[in-house]
Amino acid sequence: MWPVATHGCESWTLRKAEQRIIDAFELKTYRRLLRVPWQTRERTTLWRDSVEHSRWNIRRREEGVFTRQERTTLAQIRTGHCALLKAYRKRIGIEDHRICETCKIEDEDRDHLLGKCPAWSQERRETLGKQFLSHNEFIKADPADIIAFLRRIGRLPANDSA
Repeated sequence: MWPVATHGCESWTLRKAEQRIIDAFELKTYRRLLRVPWQTRERTTLWRDSVEHSRWNIRRREEGVFTRQERTTLAQIRTGHCALLKAYRKRIGIEDHRICETCKIEDEDRDHLLGKCPAWSQERRETLGKQFLSHNEFIKADPADIIAFLRRIGRLPANDSA
């Protein structure tokens, strides 16, 4: 949270008051992400430790750290604003149509690519565990598995460092 709150402010001198404000913002944000009521009383350090090991922290995975491209792709695909999706490319005027080129059945949006496209059912089963996923299932999926699926279907280049 600190890099976000202090971005571009390397020359700032933080007083204790500003530090407390940023700490409060960080704690409030973590509570919202993890859907923990404000009435729950725990120390801030415990929250930071639990968040570092939670599934919400997309900066970490078992093998190491996600690359910047992987983090960006995860954020974009979760919001549906991703150039990998034909429906988004159509919306911003790059493509002429939204139909999935692989199956040619329906619009290629995030739900279709990650959960419904029959052309990728085998790859989806091998990387995400099921042939077809509902919206809730792929939202709860491990980010590393989503990256592996996108690599497997050729939407992300292979990781050279692995």
